[in-house]
Amino acid sequence: MEAVERQSGLDVLRTTSHPPLPAGGQPRWVCVEEGDVVIAAVPRAARALAGLIEAVLGFAIRSTLRPDGDHVLLDLRVSYLRPVPPTAGEVYVRGWVRESGHQVRFAEADVCDVAGGVLATASATCLVVSAEERTR
Repeated sequence: MEAVERQSGLDVLRTTSHPPLPAGGQPRWVCVEEGDVVIAAVPRAARALAGLIEAVLGFAIRSTLRPDGDHVLLDLRVSYLRPVPPTAGEVYVRGWVRESGHQVRFAEADVCDVAGGVLATASATCLVVSAEERTR
């Protein structure tokens, strides 16, 4: 029987041409490094921005996982600092892993406009599980 080679979370993210997001427009990767992910997108509504934030936090966590790893979101906090004006165009959502324990990972995110102004901040707590545990 041949062993199946699985990709790490970082490898999976790096092999996708566009972030797998349900956002309007065409989101694009700006940075994909271990524990640090940036996506540029044009959010159509506040709830789309919340979805982008959650996705980027998840991608940051995923980028640190081994091939058999998965994660479950335990907690998500978003603070909106300024409204996103309809003419804002592209925003940049950066997520990074703040602390990386064996079973629990903490990530943070910022949403910035093209001028670098912070529109929102967020934090998340994720439980690291195996792919088998995730399907139970």
